[in-house]
Amino acid sequence: MLCSSSMADVPMGNVWKNSLIDIYVETPPALLYVQDSQGRRTGGDPKLTVSSSGYQGEGDLSGLKEIPLSSVEQTNISNDSSEAYGQPQAVTGWTIHILDGGSQTYTLNLLGLADGQSDVFVTGFSAPKSPSNKFKLRITALVVKNSTTQIAVMVDPSRRIIEATRIVDKDSLLRDGKAACGLSFIPYNRVCGRLMEKAADIQDALEHHCNEKAEALIRSFLYSLGDSRQKGCMDRDEHLFVKEPALSILKEDARALLNGLKKDGRHRDERDCREENGKGDRK
Repeated sequence: MLCSSSMADVPMGNVWKNSLIDIYVETPPALLYVQDSQGRRTGGDPKLTVSSSGYQGEGDLSGLKEIPLSSVEQTNISNDSSEAYGQPQAVTGWTIHILDGGSQTYTLNLLGLADGQSDVFVTGFSAPKSPSNKFKLRITALVVKNSTTQIAVMVDPSRRIIEATRIVDKDSLLRDGKAACGLSFIPYNRVCGRLMEKAADIQDALEHHCNEKAEALIRSFLYSLGDSRQKGCMDRDEHLFVKEPALSILKEDARALLNGLKKDGRHRDERDCREENGKGDRK
């Protein structure tokens, strides 16, 4: 049985005074490392190999430990059945401990070792030590082999709050959509095809900084996932054909892209975008 984090799991020789943050994940499908606001990392080392059972390094405490008062634990208790005696379990439990880090935003980096669903459990404890001062959040991500999925996690121990925000780029929506189709969260090929065509159009508009077009496409995509119909939108509402957690993840990706458009100062003249679209339509 894989161990989970607890109040007793603190780096050897250290006792937390104000807060303890435990971040737990099972590997594979992804190797996790965490960055603090200064870029210091704790967790798995993305430069090192990982065994098929998700283990890395020479010992249970191997891993990056750049964040002050942080540590890493790997747990994989060998199978004791007569048929597989001494063999490791299929996954290794990784727990990252951060003591007295205060209120800040961490970046969770999930390096895909295989296509799959990765669940990250973030548990916090604030002083004084008591069950009522425990707070937690479960974060679900779709990961793709050899790609890194990033999630910003804001932790405020004094208010016992954890909030997660997906970090997206122009490729995120299409990448997560393909993963959702490949993992049968969208089990119908026609629905996958239509949604991935829209995601590809969104990626293209973002690459060319056609922001008005990108915004319209993203809103149309959101409608397809069950959000409110936009004026003039005649697209299908296909959210009933998309299973969780993919439905929520794709919506969060799309909304994060919309928020990013508001911050993007670069954009092309929309007349150029329309002319380019016209040329493409005539090909």
